Amino acid sequence: MASSSANFRVSFGSVVRGFHIYKFIWTPVVNDEHSVQQERGNAEDQYAVAIINNDLIVGHVPRELSQIFWFFIERGGEISCRIMGRRQRSPLLQGGLEIPCIYTLRGKKQFESKLRQLLKSMDIELLQLGQDHDKSTYH
Repeated sequence: MASSSANFRVSFGSVVRGFHIYKFIWTPVVNDEHSVQQERGNAEDQYAVAIINNDLIVGHVPRELSQIFWFFIERGGEISCRIMGRRQRSPLLQGGLEIPCIYTLRGKKQFESKLRQLLKSMDIELLQLGQDHDKSTYH
């Protein structure tokens, strides 16, 4: 998944949102890895970023992360999503189902500092290489 231009990597726990919409076409499997792509033309969110499984959208990146992910991808970055648990109810007012995951972002070194700064401003705790991933790290 990483290209030869990828020279830094960061990972953190989060969720795949919208599983209640896609549960009839996708069964999440722990440790499966999926691609993350911009969803151009999404009528509800101009910065929508989708989780892709077998060329189908099976969920979305949380809206609070989507704009960062959108521009990261736009600048040549690559993002993957590894499933880390079973579905759970979303704590958001609108409800829904979400899947715990780990997002891994790979990109050019020149964007690392800005990306880390943006994630830190959102109180996102980055995982260390080889760190155990327990559910307490998911936002």
